[in-house]
Amino acid sequence: MYETADGRFLSFVMLQPAKYWAEVCTLIERPELIDDPRFVGAEQIAAHTAEAVELIREAIRARTLPEWTERFGSLSGPWAPVQDSLQVASDPQVRANEYIIKAGELELVSNPVQFDVTAPSIGAAPEFAAQTEEVLLELGLDWERIIALKTAGAVT
Repeated sequence: MYETADGRFLSFVMLQPAKYWAEVCTLIERPELIDDPRFVGAEQIAAHTAEAVELIREAIRARTLPEWTERFGSLSGPWAPVQDSLQVASDPQVRANEYIIKAGELELVSNPVQFDVTAPSIGAAPEFAAQTEEVLLELGLDWERIIALKTAGAVT
């Protein structure tokens, strides 16, 4: 994780660092590091990880998170800002993917499973005991038994 000039953090999760090294170096405005012998290829990057991390930390500290967010918008490697729950709720990507939905005047977290790439529609939950009779019928009880259970106060 790398701290930005405004005290926020961003995280790179690049399990293939050599694949993204040149692109990251370009975006952090350190193109001379692309051909630096310490970082040419995965083995060299692994051998000099501490140095690479420090160089990237130094560069990331120079700009704010909004500046890096704009700059890294084209980065093909996986990265993300580190956010708390309030920051996540206002994240443009969260909004674009409909992970937050409106329910009247409330905003709610939508179901994270989106089979058709759209947020699920929402509706009111059934009222209390609205499906009791239906469930009991599905379980094989007849109306006589259901009425007896209701009279005894066992079900509503």
